Amino acid sequence: MNQVLSNNQNPCQGTCQACVSAQNQVIKPLCIGTRSKMDVIRHENAYHAEDHIFRAGQTSSGLYCIQSGIVALYHICDNGDLIITNFLKSGDFLGISEAINTGPYQLSALCITKVNVCHFGKEIAMQTMKADPAFMESLCRSMAMEINRQQSRSFVLMKKHMLARLSKLLLELEDFCGTDDQKFINIELKKKYLAAASNMTEANAIRHMSQLKSEGLIDTKDKRFRILNHRKLLKLANQAI
Repeated sequence: MNQVLSNNQNPCQGTCQACVSAQNQVIKPLCIGTRSKMDVIRHENAYHAEDHIFRAGQTSSGLYCIQSGIVALYHICDNGDLIITNFLKSGDFLGISEAINTGPYQLSALCITKVNVCHFGKEIAMQTMKADPAFMESLCRSMAMEINRQQSRSFVLMKKHMLARLSKLLLELEDFCGTDDQKFINIELKKKYLAAASNMTEANAIRHMSQLKSEGLIDTKDKRFRILNHRKLLKLANQAI
């Protein structure tokens, strides 16, 4: 079901050396020497919600690995609309294609929650890629998966109506973030970001959320929400135009 979201299900273990036990798809294949080197060269940075880690058009500054929190990748359309292409979380890497291609960032990385990352400087990251082919291979594999997710996301936006897109997103977010004891999804997400990830205006997102709530499919509390009827919501999510 996770087409828009990261498929990484393993939290950061605190060090690159420990990530092998967490099945991190980028770190796991690396030799002990490379993981030890990455632990030495990484710098930890902290961001508040709605901070940018980088913006589209900026020169690449290296690789970022998310320790904690949720990051949205987005681009701005010609008409000024913000479109979220993916959500990433602990254990995911940012800036892979730009580090490899040495070009500017193609997407902007926005912190949805408080976020902690490990930053690997551009030159050192490139040296590590050249020194350990397994690192380059795992980064390319991760980049390919990211492209596939974005292509799947584009298909969803083209082939589904607004209510179906929003329903699918809510189901994906539940799977991605998990829920608390009251079954509320573990994320506070503003309506404008729900809209941006569903390719609709904020007004339409509010209207469709209200419709889903009035029909008993979801419940909302401030910026949080929970799914009450998965079967009906999934049926809506699977409807094409």
